[in-house]
Amino acid sequence: MHTCRIKTSYIPSCAIIVIVMVLIAAALPIEAQEWHPDEPSKDKKDWVQLKSGEWVRGNIDLFRDLVMEFDSDELDDLKIDWEDIIAFRAPRNMTFVFTHRRVVFGPATMREGLLRISTEGGIREFGRKELLSIIEGRPKEINFWSVKANLGLTARTGNTEQADLSAKMFIKREATRSRLSIDYRGDFSEVGGEQTVNNHKGEALLKMFVSRRFYITATSYEYYSDKFQNIKHRSTIGAGVGYYVFRQSRIDWSIGIGGGYQITNFLSVEAGENAQDKHGSVIPSTTLDTDITNDIELKIEFRSLIGVPDLKASTHHAAGTISIDFLNDIFELTFSINWDRVDNPKAYEDGTVPDKNDIKMVFGFGIDL
Repeated sequence: MHTCRIKTSYIPSCAIIVIVMVLIAAALPIEAQEWHPDEPSKDKKDWVQLKSGEWVRGNIDLFRDLVMEFDSDELDDLKIDWEDIIAFRAPRNMTFVFTHRRVVFGPATMREGLLRISTEGGIREFGRKELLSIIEGRPKEINFWSVKANLGLTARTGNTEQADLSAKMFIKREATRSRLSIDYRGDFSEVGGEQTVNNHKGEALLKMFVSRRFYITATSYEYYSDKFQNIKHRSTIGAGVGYYVFRQSRIDWSIGIGGGYQITNFLSVEAGENAQDKHGSVIPSTTLDTDITNDIELKIEFRSLIGVPDLKASTHHAAGTISIDFLNDIFELTFSINWDRVDNPKAYEDGTVPDKNDIKMVFGFGIDL
């Protein structure tokens, strides 16, 4: 009888081979069981993929200023920063606005930094950096408009009878390549039956966007009245240009320069003084708008109207506002500090000269429509 013998010197090598084969066999089932989420289905809903790899299903309502407004089926209304989006699928017909005044209509997908839009003439491709805005469906006038209203009210009674009222309204129309904004602010205060504050300011701006950063202020108009600055009404019309130093989803900083013509009518003047003043103005301005968190926004703005040729006719305005959104961003609480200065205030007919500076703090409650 013959016996099969294995040399003992081969045993360690065989053992190592067996162990390696066991480890490979053990690893194979683990790799096969690794779970990968399916690609979103081609339905009539939009899909957005975040940089975390998660997909969100719903409707793209609007994309502008590097923020996408998205109506999620499960998470309600969302505002998603553009840098947090790595891909999306929009099977519905949408309007896409790109740099160099290119407007394209159709369903689209984006991945790996490339947008592919299906148009009647075929597939068109664009880089994600070229995208300026997305409008749901074909451009409709109602999709261009938004309204914000804010009201602050303080009332005291007893030893002191006092009432303070502050009102703000902001109307905005954002089309594919233009932005019209209409802003109104009014403040009224009464102590012991006598007025102590009564001023109103309205402003209208029409901006035409040449590129993502550069814009032209085609027309600007400002109306201002302040009983306690001896200004019956002041009108300024102008135009200019502007540039976004930063234009990201969480921070916008723009600077602008323009020129205008100003007419001021005074409530009363000293004998021999002119009740109306007319002069040109150079108008530098800057605005910083940043999101501290998803619900807290800080806005700082400064604007001067520098008199030409009389520098003493200059006026200045600065404001800082913190807004806190709640209840799905429909309502907001605001706190603002406003500074207005007239370099050379006009004396009343009795010789009284108004203060050059007005500073006010306002708390308010607002609604975003």
